[in-house]
Amino acid sequence: GGVGEELKCPPELKSISLFVHHAEKLDRDDRAEAPVLAYYCRVYAVQQGMLCAASEERDSFLYRLFDQIELKKEVMSNITPKESHILCKGFADQMFENAIMKDEAGNVSKETAEGFLTASIFYEILQQFHENDKEENKKSTEQKEEERKKVHSLHRAVEVLKEIEEKRESDGSSASKDDMDKQTGKVGGKDIKNVTVIPKVVLIESPPSANMISKQKGVSSD
Repeated sequence: GGVGEELKCPPELKSISLFVHHAEKLDRDDRAEAPVLAYYCRVYAVQQGMLCAASEERDSFLYRLFDQIELKKEVMSNITPKESHILCKGFADQMFENAIMKDEAGNVSKETAEGFLTASIFYEILQQFHENDKEENKKSTEQKEEERKKVHSLHRAVEVLKEIEEKRESDGSSASKDDMDKQTGKVGGKDIKNVTVIPKVVLIESPPSANMISKQKGVSSD
């Protein structure tokens, strides 16, 4: 399948569905940085998908995602991982600052919540540009700052949605629980009412090799 093809995440890969969804949205975006952002959304999705329980559906989906990454490899050879990190971080910061401005202006809306949620997703994918240090004192200032903004974004997304829900209840029209879950319950497949920082995976500067996926199935790759 081509990069423009939309993939449907199997249930066991629900935790990576938002990264795939944003990659597909970026495929339709004409901004110059969109292909780089989409590429790293997919690379991160594959990295995280490899940590999910192995199954035929998982492997089949990750293979197709990996094919989409491979199609962009040549384009990506013109930009270094360091440059990519700066570009992806700039995009996350932009999303974050836009959401903060709306928030501070008292704009309690679904749009503000979605802005924070999008920022959190792009701060999350920045983890692939850092070494896999679990110890807080070994993390760079930049990494700690990205994680802090990610957690703040998740908290505010949930709080804004709660404020919308409370306002609806006081107006006598309540949003359905499904609507709330749909907005808040899909980040990393976790209930983000109790936000935890999602553990990082090892830095992969180039896309994971087909070997990584093949090994899971006990077959060798060319």
